[in-house]
Amino acid sequence: MIEPIQDDDLIKERLDSTDNIQTIIDELIELSIKIQDEIGYNSKEMNQIFNQYISHIDQPNKISDWLIENQTSSQYIFFFGFLYYNGIIVDKNDEEAFELLLKASEDNYPIAQIFLSKCYQTGTGTDINNDLAITYLEKAAENNSVCGQVHLGKLYEIGKGVAKDSDKAFYWYEKSAENENKFAQFNLGRCYHYGIGVIKDDIKAIEWYEKSANQGYNNALYILGSLYEGKKDLGKAFGWYQKSAENGSKFAQFNLGRYFQDGLSVKRDYDESFKWYEKSAKQGYNNAIYTLGSLYEKGRGTKRDLKKASECYKEAAKNGNKFAQFNLGRFYENGLSVEKDEVKAFEWYERAAENGDKLAQFNLGKYYENEDNIKKDVTEAFNWYKKAANQNHSEAQYILGFFYEIGKGTEKDEVKAFEWYKKSSKNNKLAQYNLGKFYENGISVEKDEVKAFEWYKKSAENGSEVAQYNLGRFYEYGIYVEKNLETAFELYKKSAEQNYNEAQEKLGHFYENGISVNEDLNKAFEWYQKAAENESVIAQYNLGRCYQNGLGTKKNIKKAIEWYEKSA
Repeated sequence: MIEPIQDDDLIKERLDSTDNIQTIIDELIELSIKIQDEIGYNSKEMNQIFNQYISHIDQPNKISDWLIENQTSSQYIFFFGFLYYNGIIVDKNDEEAFELLLKASEDNYPIAQIFLSKCYQTGTGTDINNDLAITYLEKAAENNSVCGQVHLGKLYEIGKGVAKDSDKAFYWYEKSAENENKFAQFNLGRCYHYGIGVIKDDIKAIEWYEKSANQGYNNALYILGSLYEGKKDLGKAFGWYQKSAENGSKFAQFNLGRYFQDGLSVKRDYDESFKWYEKSAKQGYNNAIYTLGSLYEKGRGTKRDLKKASECYKEAAKNGNKFAQFNLGRFYENGLSVEKDEVKAFEWYERAAENGDKLAQFNLGKYYENEDNIKKDVTEAFNWYKKAANQNHSEAQYILGFFYEIGKGTEKDEVKAFEWYKKSSKNNKLAQYNLGKFYENGISVEKDEVKAFEWYKKSAENGSEVAQYNLGRFYEYGIYVEKNLETAFELYKKSAEQNYNEAQEKLGHFYENGISVNEDLNKAFEWYQKAAENESVIAQYNLGRCYQNGLGTKKNIKKAIEWYEKSA
């Protein structure tokens, strides 16, 4: 690969090896062709490399003097035009450059035709003329300019200045690729990968990508990593990402960080992960900046630093990263390293939500539903919950089902309520409970005690106190299952310990009457009292009865009357 030479002595050694100015010019012309072929059609690096060479030539004006006297050969005519085009040795002169490049092009000198095509394309020293730009680029390609071939292939692929033609794109990419051009090899790989002008062929795609990668083309290195990751060959993917990352690709650096963070084909290493994310972030890759914020917040691979986390989130958020926008909203909402600010929190949640972040959409739903919010708007809450639900946010799906069930923020629709509860049911115990309720009572579906039992059981196993109570009820009364008072008691107890008042009342009833347990009026009183304080009307009545008759407590007619009145 041609790069600016860092060793000045090496340049001097090359240039001092001959006093023949013509030989130096011939070497510079050869260099210009190599640079053009290797670096590409529009190269800012060409000037840098050339100026570095020229700066070590004693009396560089000898080159321009010699060229003035030797304008008989197309290569020297081109090179003089090239110097005027770039403002090297001589002052930049677009008109003079154009005339010289035109003259050399008419002699069929390929690199002159490349530069003349640029002149017509950009209006350098002449009027813009896209037709002539294409004409001279085609001539260069036909004259075996690998740079001209690959660029012509690109124009045919995208249909710029010519009619889009995938077959011609493939043809010119193949010509250039066979001439060892790394850009063409990469593009030929793309053609086989995506079926551009040729039948898809993953094996040939990888073959050409690898040829390009072996010449150090970073896009090829990266795409090979991506391809092997797609094939689930994470070891090979890591190898290509590593080469690309070390070659400076911010995308590969990000993926390398991801591999070390998640332990993909390598041992999990948060320090290495942080290092690569930081390299990517320093190149401005927004996803890396956001992820760096996450690592600072969690203290992974670095010391926990909420201030730096907020700075990263803020930078990534301003650049449009929806996850960073959500987290910045969270930081403002909770006052994490920034002054608590509900207005700013809402603004960032809103931006994240509008960019499609489901967590932010859910939070906006909660915000608009909140009774204490001056902007309370249940219709708006419904709309944001629905957006989050459509992105498989389980809790939003459950809430949407609830809104449809009771007609909150939308028309009541028990069929849709059931549908959303079903979608949420994989991960949401409340949705599972509601499905049981719908099946038990035949709400929008055919009554089915078997399915009701199954859903109550799932929900109960996931810790829903309401489902535990209802499952206990099924065992107490033998609904679908064989009656089992011991199991009913255990389920009521689990529910009661989670402060569910109906289960607490049931425990009081079981202890008072010695159902599946030894009669214990003191415990009966305790559970009736807990349930009564939790607004169970039946428990309030039973507590009044306990005080009236001295069951598990001293008789107290005054308190008995109080609880009877509450129950009434």
